[in-house]
Amino acid sequence: GSHERSARAWYGGAVGHVAFDGSLNTGLTLRTIHYADGVASVRAGATLLYDSDPVAEEAETELKASAMLGALRSTAAGESPAPVEPVVEGFDPEEAGIGKRVLLVDHEDSFVHTLANYLRQTGADVEVSR
Repeated sequence: GSHERSARAWYGGAVGHVAFDGSLNTGLTLRTIHYADGVASVRAGATLLYDSDPVAEEAETELKASAMLGALRSTAAGESPAPVEPVVEGFDPEEAGIGKRVLLVDHEDSFVHTLANYLRQTGADVEVSR
């Protein structure tokens, strides 16, 4: 936009793949590190509304970028990423939805279909209704 110092380029775009079985898996490039030609780029943004607090919006963008910037700093310092431990002992995310039925209401929002796909991957029976 006219208030941004540079073009968004890859930030906020869609990335995904079409599988041989015809399925489609997509996502947005938010909270993403772009690495090209030896340079790592991190972009973060906020939704600005007429009553937005500029200080709070700036803090939100800094918070959104902080995990990625921390990962880059750790990597540059030669540190290994900390192992990710399960939140709940014995929890298997690939089986968490087995036996569960989920209804999502789509109000012309493509993210609903992405969310439905994630839930189906847990074994849940998902219905999307408009």
